[in-house]
Amino acid sequence: MDRERFLEEIAKVAYEMYEMRGRNDGHAMDDWLEAERIVLTRHAAEVSKEADAIRNRARAGKTVKAPTAAKKSPGARKTGGEGPTSPKKTVKKTTAKTAVKKR
Repeated sequence: MDRERFLEEIAKVAYEMYEMRGRNDGHAMDDWLEAERIVLTRHAAEVSKEADAIRNRARAGKTVKAPTAAKKSPGARKTGGEGPTSPKKTVKKTTAKTAVKKR
């Protein structure tokens, strides 16, 4: 907001206060200072809302990209249903001695 519009708004609020008091003279400085406080508070709230909206848009625009060539860790989930969350399949190892016994 530019200075001229800001001062016009303060003058308008101060005049409204003057009228609400029944147009009694002698309170111009008090009305002006109170009007400044009101207008500043009003605009501070608007600026705060705008800043929050900007922060929220900035957060929403940030995306975390997954690494393109990530190495699989030993406990990484496998597509065959094996992994840390599923029961492990046990495979019996065949040795030379067991292969001879089976014949």
